[in-house]
Amino acid sequence: MKLKTLDETSKKVNQLLQGSKIIPDRLPNQVIDVAMQADVGKGMRNNSHPPQVAHVMNLTIESDKSKKSKSGKKSLQISLLRLRLAEVEFSDHLLNAKRGQIRNLMSKVKKLDSQYQAIQQELAIIEAQAAWRSSWYED
Repeated sequence: MKLKTLDETSKKVNQLLQGSKIIPDRLPNQVIDVAMQADVGKGMRNNSHPPQVAHVMNLTIESDKSKKSKSGKKSLQISLLRLRLAEVEFSDHLLNAKRGQIRNLMSKVKKLDSQYQAIQQELAIIEAQAAWRSSWYED
């Protein structure tokens, strides 16, 4: 669910950037969608390329003006916004620490809930046994 929201937000922001002429408006939305799905920077950073800025995906689009001549190639450099969950959640150290505390508290709550469920089940069994035993002595 979180990833879907980030993808939708990234797409809307890129459309706004395109509408503001920051990203060329002649670039079809399908190209942006394919680039977002490919997510070329995801987990594939090597030393031959400079590290990417968080949330920015750089693209180079080449087109042939004339298929006969190789000198007719034209390239277009584009930067798109690509929100990534790990970078959003953990780039702020204070937020990361608070999320760790919340995770610890949630694990304690889950443990207490499972203990509560076990006690509730045990209580139901004891009450059922007591009701069954009390039926023996009634005439």
